[in-house]
Amino acid sequence: MDLHGGSGVTPTKVAVQENIDQLRQKAKQGDAQAQFNLGLKYANGEGVAKDDKEAVAWYQKAADQGYAQAQNNLGEMYRNGQNVAVDYHQAAAWFQKAADQGYASAQNNLGTMYADGIGMAQDYHQAMAWYQKAADQGFAKAQFNLGIMYASGRGVARDDRQAVLWYQKAADQGYAPAQTMFGMMYENGRGVPQDYVEAYAWITISAKKKNNILLAFIPLYRKVLQQEMTPAQIAAGEQRAKTLQARIEGGGARTAKAAVQEGID
Repeated sequence: MDLHGGSGVTPTKVAVQENIDQLRQKAKQGDAQAQFNLGLKYANGEGVAKDDKEAVAWYQKAADQGYAQAQNNLGEMYRNGQNVAVDYHQAAAWFQKAADQGYASAQNNLGTMYADGIGMAQDYHQAMAWYQKAADQGFAKAQFNLGIMYASGRGVARDDRQAVLWYQKAADQGYAPAQTMFGMMYENGRGVPQDYVEAYAWITISAKKKNNILLAFIPLYRKVLQQEMTPAQIAAGEQRAKTLQARIEGGGARTAKAAVQEGID
């Protein structure tokens, strides 16, 4: 439960504690949603001291009642070894339970387990199937992963066109790794006509995201890309990046390239 002061004033520590106490009471009474939310607060240190042991305990209670988000988060705790021994089989089992309920994050997690062969036999076809389910729900990480599968030809025939389409869907949602890969597709002319300006724009946007798993690679890549561009192209790329960023923040980014837009909802 979130507290919102009518005047926009930050809740006092007393009010926050009352909220936690109420949540804990509901959780102890067996309310699965409250159990999950309490676990989440312990996991993130929101209103309580961060405590992975408590997080696991409350996630477990909610997961045992079939609460999909708790099952997924519990799976992540087992996968990452957060206050429990790393257990990929347990992680996969919990991801499966949540994925079977249609929970997109779990479907993506399960797809990754299949793709990497962790906690189960490696199976790219199963990975593709689960990524697809999550991607169809608009889950950006799964859209990105689906793009990777198409670009590399794992579990499916290599199809740069499809890779570009899925990278763009994730990039348009602001997912930085997809923005990086989308830019690289433009730079190399894979699945789209080669376009250094467009490539530079997407790489520039993705470089501003601290959570980009490809961040360490980007400065060198941009430097190499700049060497292939004229000053006018670089300036155009910078301006294009600003335009794209504004559209992304507005929730409706799309490139102007008809070849990319075709087939995108």
